[in-house]
Amino acid sequence: MMNLKRLLYIFLFLLISITAHAQIKKADASTLKIAFLSHFIKNIEWRNVNKQKEFSIGYLGNNPATLSKIKNLLKVHPRFQNLPARVYHFKTVKSVREVNCLFVDEKYNNKLDKVDLHTTNYSTLLVTNDAIDKRYVMVNLYEHNGSIAFEYNKANIYGRGLSILPELTLRGGSEIDVASIYRKVKEEIGNALDSLEREKNKSMKFQFQIKSLVNDIEENTQRLNTQKLLIEEQMKNIAKQKRELQKTNQEYAETQELLSKQEAEIQQRKKEIAEQESELFNKKKLVAEYTRKIHLHADKIEAQQKELVNQTIQHKKAINTKEDVIQLQDKIIWVIGIASIFIIGLLIWIYKEYQDKKERNQVLAEQAIIIEQNNKKLAEHSEELETVNQNLNTQNQALTTANKKIEDSISYASYLQKSILPNLKYIKSSFTGFSVFYRPLDKLSGDFYFYANRDNQLFFAVVDCTGHSVPGALLSMLGYDSLNQIIADGIYEPNTILNILHKKVTRSLQDVQDGMDISLCRIDLNSKQITFAGAKGKFIYFDENQDLQIVKGNRQSIGGGEGVKRDYTNHTFEFSQVLKFYMLSDGYYDQFGGLHDRKLGIKRFYKILEETKGLQIEEQMDKISSFFDQWKNGYHQVDDVTVLGICLDHIKKTMS
Repeated sequence: MMNLKRLLYIFLFLLISITAHAQIKKADASTLKIAFLSHFIKNIEWRNVNKQKEFSIGYLGNNPATLSKIKNLLKVHPRFQNLPARVYHFKTVKSVREVNCLFVDEKYNNKLDKVDLHTTNYSTLLVTNDAIDKRYVMVNLYEHNGSIAFEYNKANIYGRGLSILPELTLRGGSEIDVASIYRKVKEEIGNALDSLEREKNKSMKFQFQIKSLVNDIEENTQRLNTQKLLIEEQMKNIAKQKRELQKTNQEYAETQELLSKQEAEIQQRKKEIAEQESELFNKKKLVAEYTRKIHLHADKIEAQQKELVNQTIQHKKAINTKEDVIQLQDKIIWVIGIASIFIIGLLIWIYKEYQDKKERNQVLAEQAIIIEQNNKKLAEHSEELETVNQNLNTQNQALTTANKKIEDSISYASYLQKSILPNLKYIKSSFTGFSVFYRPLDKLSGDFYFYANRDNQLFFAVVDCTGHSVPGALLSMLGYDSLNQIIADGIYEPNTILNILHKKVTRSLQDVQDGMDISLCRIDLNSKQITFAGAKGKFIYFDENQDLQIVKGNRQSIGGGEGVKRDYTNHTFEFSQVLKFYMLSDGYYDQFGGLHDRKLGIKRFYKILEETKGLQIEEQMDKISSFFDQWKNGYHQVDDVTVLGICLDHIKKTMS
């Protein structure tokens, strides 16, 4: 048992020793990698670094030991590039800001694409640690045969506006074989093209589906806009109906209140009628009694009359004259007549009162029936309005969700499209005198501007693709990628570039009538010449006498479903012939507005250039932008707008 414990202790001691040795070795390797930073910094050249107040080194990672080693490095080398050095710590990719050199911890190797995208506008040297994906590498440290080595990617370093000094290559390190990566990608593309050729019929169907999908997206967008307007109109109608319903409810409440009053009045009148009927019954009884009494009196009178006649006959002798008898009879008849008239009048009045009460009761009963019917109709109308309101709310919620998904997709597509546009900050850091007015009609644009720098050749272009929004954006991505690939293949003549671009677009968009207009300019710093070629594009410039000149390109567009063969023309100028030049899309001068809702027109654009030719190119572009906004005068924008201007003074001064 004791021997087993002793063996266990020995095993644990050896394990701890091996682990500690590995940690020490790893720490030594990490320290050595940090020490390499000073070597890289001293052998890389930053443009305009002399204008900075400090030389900044960033660390992207969460390892306190690594951060401490970078800080210790600055204690040994407190200055770089003749500037005081300072360390910045970044814990996330989004928190990274512009620094001269950024050391990326190996834990972020799977996010190098995001680091590259986030720092694309910065002149930052990225130093990575054991990176596998070489596409985003500038300088990469790794272990080889127990020692530290490094490799570098010239294309990525130069792409950030940095330069490599000869001492970097002389002191070791290996250059990443970008050509082999390119050949591998090209081989994969070739295999993909072969596969696409075999699937040509399916591809054609897919292209039609894409076009149909694009049309569906546009139609859905229009339909959504129409439905939005309908929903807004329906919401207005609902609000109006709600107001009417509230008014109706109020009237209903008032009617109910009135009905209650009328019912109370009916009950009161019924009570009064009952009382009146009771009174009438009593009066009838009284009248009957009176009638009976009158009949009795009449009988008595008649008996008395007979008796009187008898007495008269019997007592003729007692009566002096016949006239006294007649006078007595007249008085009796007069009394009976007055009593009869009174009884008949009383009976007529009682009957009339009974009929009036009966008619009033009938009217009140009819009003009660009508009010009850109106109440039922109001209840049914209220239920219908509630159902319509619920359906509209459900439709509005569904449309809002669908619209948000479409808008989110378009916003992300807009972000991707903007990411391919040239870095304005990088262009302006290379030379001054460059400005662009770029305003898409929608989030996605059919216009784009282009810049490339190859072998002392500067390429600028303004491209206007058919349509705007989603269709225009798809064409712009195709155009930008094709232009970049043609120039990367070493083809520098503008007319040849346009000829090849036309072939690529025509073959990519089979049986599709869409295409693009382009103005392409090359500035050759070696021969001091400017060469322009255009497909329905213009080259506008001020000559050495400050006179405005216009050169028109060929009348044929790029693509458009026409024949593959094209023969575009080069127009060449010496540096001395051109002071400033401009290229633009037709969206600027096709804009409606002004006092009479007319097109701005190309002549007005020329006039703006003449009036502002004495300004710096940036100020002149601000005037062009301001005039465009004033001309719109509240009118909606009709197309994508791109205006590019370049002043050659700085380039000429640099070369001299």
